[in-house]
Amino acid sequence: LGYALLSGTLPFEGRTMLELASRHVTETPPPLAERAAGAPREVVRVITRCLAKTPEARWATGDELREALLREGVNPGRLRWGGWVKRVVLRR
Repeated sequence: LGYALLSGTLPFEGRTMLELASRHVTETPPPLAERAAGAPREVVRVITRCLAKTPEARWATGDELREALLREGVNPGRLRWGGWVKRVVLRR
C-alpha cells in the first residue's frame, strides 16, 4: 500500500492472479525512489525494506516497523494525513 500510495502505481502487475503472485515472489519491484522522487527518503527506505523478499530482511512486527519510522524521524500518524502524502496522491 505504501508503494502504491507514494508512486501512484503498483509494484507488480500481471494478467492473471497466478502471474501477479509469481512476480511478487520472484521479482524485485522497480525502485520506489525512482517512481516517487518527491517522497521523503526516510519513508522510501522503510517501504523498500517492507518489500524485502525474505522475512528476515523485514520487520517481524508492526511495532518494530513503527519504531523504525520513529527512528527515521517519521511520525507514523503523519503517513496517513501528512501534507506530502496529499500532494503525492492528489497530483496523480
